[in-house]
Amino acid sequence: MAAAAWLLWPSGDPGPAPLPSSQDAGEGANGQGVAPSTLAISLEGASVPLIAVARPGGADVPVLTVPVQMSLEIPGVGEGTTEAIARQDGDGLRVALSNTLGVWLDHYLVLNLKGLGRIADAAGGLSVILPAKAELSSGVVGPGAVTLTGADVREYMGAEGSSPFTKWEVILPGLLNAAVEGSLGGSSDDLAAISRLLPVGGSVRIDTFPTSISAGNLRVPDYEALDVLMAKDFGVAQTPVPVLVQNGVGEPGLAAEVARLLVPKGFRVVLSGNAATFDYRETQVVASGNDHVADAERARRALGVGVVAVTQVPSGVADVTIVIGKDFTA
Repeated sequence: MAAAAWLLWPSGDPGPAPLPSSQDAGEGANGQGVAPSTLAISLEGASVPLIAVARPGGADVPVLTVPVQMSLEIPGVGEGTTEAIARQDGDGLRVALSNTLGVWLDHYLVLNLKGLGRIADAAGGLSVILPAKAELSSGVVGPGAVTLTGADVREYMGAEGSSPFTKWEVILPGLLNAAVEGSLGGSSDDLAAISRLLPVGGSVRIDTFPTSISAGNLRVPDYEALDVLMAKDFGVAQTPVPVLVQNGVGEPGLAAEVARLLVPKGFRVVLSGNAATFDYRETQVVASGNDHVADAERARRALGVGVVAVTQVPSGVADVTIVIGKDFTA
């Protein structure tokens, strides 16, 4: 933290107005008067992790499927992949995805194949458009518009080595427009709230998740293109401020707790790791130059602890650097 000039900002400073949430966009068009909300869905039991994020509530429902084995920053874990995100519990999945997308996800739902089949049966089958014929125990179906029973859906999605990611994109429109009523199960923050979002009652549109290839030949998020897409289709009003989080006390997983507080306020943790020592008593929120002091103060207010400083030596990766101190864990 060389060349840092420490500035303690008055606690009475109200700061900038809070960012609008994803539900500030008005009433939806799904016949239920539901305003647009963001929903993460994860499916367990296929040969690869399958995750998607949808924004129900309008006549046009964007859905972003998360590429398999994409490398990205997972707050509290460090560099990981889509599979590592899927292995977390539902709340951890929500924090990691929210951080990547730059918007706090209102709800999450983790399904297994049995739960997916139960939804299909309760809805009288899932209406999907198969891009090619599928050989199932019940017979050959497709290509084209078909209705899959619960057993069909479980078999279709559970088959080994047969483009599960493509099949996930085939199934999602039918799942999101299924009348779930009392059939919705799985791990969730609020099953009743998600039941009110479904069926979405709109045209489901699968968006392509923007990625690029890193210098290490890894597939990573193309954050510049992703932020444009999230603004256009998911109502994100402000490009997230990149943040570097360092653990200055040694307790594991603290960066995830920081992300939980910062992401709803318009930040994204782009890198997390340990500080040089674990003896920081006070959390340090350091702005990279005078232009980012307001961002640092906003981050400090979100954390509820710490002091703001400014350095003229940029980190090269973030506009704000946070070193977590013992005051954060007290």
